[in-house]
Amino acid sequence: MSNATWDKNEIKKLARESGRPLEVQCAEAFLGEQWQVRLGTFYTDVASEKIRELDFLAERNFPFKVGNLNQDVIDWNFRLRVLGSCKGFRPEQSPTTYSVFSNSQTVETPSFICYECGIHGRTVADAMRQRSASNFLFRAGLLDTQQVVGFDILQREETLPKKGKNEPPKIEYSRVGDRDLHEGLDSAVKAAIFWYREDRRQQRMRIGGSNCGYLALNIPLLISSLPFWDVSIDNRAETDPELKSSGFHVGLYPFGDEERPPEPIMTILWEAEKLGELARCFHQFINYCVDEVQDAVKKV
Repeated sequence: MSNATWDKNEIKKLARESGRPLEVQCAEAFLGEQWQVRLGTFYTDVASEKIRELDFLAERNFPFKVGNLNQDVIDWNFRLRVLGSCKGFRPEQSPTTYSVFSNSQTVETPSFICYECGIHGRTVADAMRQRSASNFLFRAGLLDTQQVVGFDILQREETLPKKGKNEPPKIEYSRVGDRDLHEGLDSAVKAAIFWYREDRRQQRMRIGGSNCGYLALNIPLLISSLPFWDVSIDNRAETDPELKSSGFHVGLYPFGDEERPPEPIMTILWEAEKLGELARCFHQFINYCVDEVQDAVKKV
């Protein structure tokens, strides 16, 4: 049977639910702030060694020269990279998060993947991991919010009464599970780890013993087509679920050298309709990072 007679409205509806059109929406938001954006890039899953696809990759590079305390002039390049995964939802579904206070002993301190290659970079990168994460949370208005520790997808089904019966619709709520959201989070984080390893490999080959330095910051980002209901599961908070457009999750991942223990990686959660706010937040964050890196390099 030919697919030429398929209902175009149904095709459009399913396409929106897939999350795919969000890729273009994300690309446009970052392109508007002078980022380089690529759709449909691939990376190697660090756990399975399988090739996986990332929804979008956004980058900005900032080359500069700095003279250190020894009066050596070093050519540096700072790169900020956002690894984005997009998730769409049907109208009867809602993404949901579970959160606790950020000072809880059960959660990790927010930290980005920040790494170096070349002269004096290690000290700067180590200092930037937690400092840059804290600064981003401040600029995004998330510094005092609860930390996301779990995900779910809820479904609301409405059944209309039989014809002729004067009854209200029957509404039922159920859990679908967290698989889709975890897959999106997992994809963004593993892409960030892949580029960490690939950068280190390429930059070691390029820099060698030259008078150059390289510093990069990789940020996983999970974009949702809808705002998400956040449910506090902290015993200190007896609050109703709250509809949110942004949040953050921190998990322990083995992304460094083999002899190093797993380290915390923060993933940003954001609603698609608020992408303009996210792009503007990143614009301010970039200026902060460049100033911090340049000042830190001068002192080493």
